[in-house]
Amino acid sequence: MLSVLLLLSKYRFRNVPVIEPGNPLIKNFLTRSGVVQGLEQCKGRDWLDNISIRPITELGLPFVSKDKVISSQSDELILEAFKKMKDNQIGGLQVVEGPTNKIVGNVSIKDIRFLLLKQKLFTNFRKLTVKDFLNTIAATSENMKP
Repeated sequence: MLSVLLLLSKYRFRNVPVIEPGNPLIKNFLTRSGVVQGLEQCKGRDWLDNISIRPITELGLPFVSKDKVISSQSDELILEAFKKMKDNQIGGLQVVEGPTNKIVGNVSIKDIRFLLLKQKLFTNFRKLTVKDFLNTIAATSENMKP
């Protein structure tokens, strides 16, 4: 999974095809968010903990200075966050808060589907903050688990 993440990052791909050796037919796609979710489920495992303490430069990932990272404050309107993604042609944003810009979440352009398909959850979406949006999605996802 880390190799795929490096590939996605280095070439700025949003997804890569999955094929079988010797068979050119595409079986599926691995997306950035899918890889990140998969790695998130590996938290606490020795191999991931050992890698996560290493500097980005040792992992072969490109360095991006803090002032060039596009993020969204947790108290920003969710519509502004989606606009920021559109304007910068990116698929997601880190959600930060406080004077240290502590990362508290992530919003993907695919998350806009919640505003479109789950309108009952977001009756006042024009005043909805990123934090409230993420909390609502998390609560909804928890309620859907068996």
